[in-house]
Amino acid sequence: MFQKVSRMQPCKICGKSDWCSFTFEYVICKRISSGSINEKLDRNGEQYWVHSVKSDVHQGTPSAILKARAVKNLALTKVVNQDILKLLNLASEDRDELHRRGLSDPQVETGQYRSFYSFSTRVLIARLLERYTFEELLQVPGFYAKSKTDLMMSKLDGLMIPIRAADGAITAFKIRRRYVQDGQNRFLLLSNHLGVSAGNELHVPIFPVNDSKTLRLTEGELKADIATVFSSVKTIGIPGVSSWRTAIPYVKESGCDHLILSFDSDLYENPRVRRALVEAYKAFKNITSVGIEKW
Repeated sequence: MFQKVSRMQPCKICGKSDWCSFTFEYVICKRISSGSINEKLDRNGEQYWVHSVKSDVHQGTPSAILKARAVKNLALTKVVNQDILKLLNLASEDRDELHRRGLSDPQVETGQYRSFYSFSTRVLIARLLERYTFEELLQVPGFYAKSKTDLMMSKLDGLMIPIRAADGAITAFKIRRRYVQDGQNRFLLLSNHLGVSAGNELHVPIFPVNDSKTLRLTEGELKADIATVFSSVKTIGIPGVSSWRTAIPYVKESGCDHLILSFDSDLYENPRVRRALVEAYKAFKNITSVGIEKW
């Protein structure tokens, strides 16, 4: 029987105290898809993801490690993520992919994109452990403890896209995977259900804009970067259409005169996307002028 999360028992995947539910071995999270074992829709057509947390119980993970992974240290995460950038490079194949999408070399450098390879994480962890403790890194998304002395990182390979807060600091990373099978997500958070959750972060691009009074809201961090570059309109990115509420505080604080909702073009065929668009339009209409754009 699934139990609703609460402030005393927040979701083990996203760390929030609402929307989600859990049992002893499974978590239904309505925010985070990364690391899930199944994807479903509820009776209202809202998307959710089923995560297995059996390994927390059966692998004998020390309780101290479980407590450490339960809380994301945002201030520490921002510092560690900046150091991760310094230790990684951008492979030619990933640079070519960004060129194909229309970004120039100066824009690629501004975006600080990197390449992430699972085979090199041991070296990356070793370099980071020269500056941070084992316990500190467990408070950063992407890291988890295999044992009391063995620190691991999520096993993903692909283009690493920084997810930025309003101040430009990196709160998480999204990986555009090089190789996926049919039905698999191309984009995944650098996160792991055995470690602290990356959360459902809003992405605010750092590229310069000409129109400071207009905002655009779209799905996807890389898409938000590219839209900002080509339109010179600040385009903030959400990880999925159902997470549009994460943009409300930023839209309020921005003082924008107009917000453009630019969701995927399948909104005409996909009732979930269409419902999210209608709900978002109604909510943001109470904050500012709102328009709808077909992507």
